[in-house]
Amino acid sequence: MIEQSLFWSVIAALAWLAYAVAAALLLAGLRRKLRARLQGRVGPPIWQPVLDLVKLMYKKPTVPESSSPAFLAAPAVALASSALAAVLVPAAPDHQLSFTGDLVLLPVLLFAGEAALVFGGFFSGNPYAWISASRSLNIALSREAFLVLALISLYIRSEKLALAQAIGGIPPPHALLLFAFFTIFLLFSSFTTLFSAPLAETEILEGYLLEYSGPLLALAELSHWLMSYTVAGIASAAALSALGLWKLGVLAPLLHLSVIVLLAFLLACIDAIFARLRIWGTVKLVVITLGILSFTCLVVGVVRWWL
Repeated sequence: MIEQSLFWSVIAALAWLAYAVAAALLLAGLRRKLRARLQGRVGPPIWQPVLDLVKLMYKKPTVPESSSPAFLAAPAVALASSALAAVLVPAAPDHQLSFTGDLVLLPVLLFAGEAALVFGGFFSGNPYAWISASRSLNIALSREAFLVLALISLYIRSEKLALAQAIGGIPPPHALLLFAFFTIFLLFSSFTTLFSAPLAETEILEGYLLEYSGPLLALAELSHWLMSYTVAGIASAAALSALGLWKLGVLAPLLHLSVIVLLAFLLACIDAIFARLRIWGTVKLVVITLGILSFTCLVVGVVRWWL
């Protein structure tokens, strides 16, 4: 009986992982295609991320002589962390992999995934990658502090430590605030052109992934796409909760994916319209926007708790 339960748990995990990977690739592909269209170009096909991964997997990786073993391990660690975070994102209220405590685990996994890639840049031995990694770490630390506050507000208001239950246990105004928070968080974490200072091609040559190639670069890219999906997935769930559509059963995953498509269009618009900010301008904007939204969420949660 235990073996049978474990078997179906593994099947459910693999199914949600397949959904997460497909949604992450769709988000990345749509973003590229829509950006090109907004700029008057044909652009790559929507399935271009899949082609990129296949091409990279067949290439021979190059390893800098000045790198350390941590450089090689970073993409695998990042992919494992981001994949686990992605499967914990609920696309429906009855998410099979939801458990008490995933609300606490999720931000840890998100930060671990990005931190692994950042430290991979530090250990590459390339000075340009080191500059990019230091910029990314500044932004990531700023973001994560406010992410914790937003999730604390979610727990205070819902009194649930399971993310799927917590999102369904808050009123629409609070869910709308969380949707705004995670949408802004997505803009920062997905390195839209406006906030792409850590990966500025004209300054630091593709950032902390500069020395990665072949399968190592494929793992790093996929982990980054999964992290973007994770944030977009939480934003989508919050939007459905705000609209009262979170408990529609079998339709919830389809609506969840629809909101992610709309977020891909938003990312494409930001990419196409705005120029890049300097690093300290990005950090200031992180503190101001995410700070205001997270503290507002926390105040809403605390006031409700006292009442």
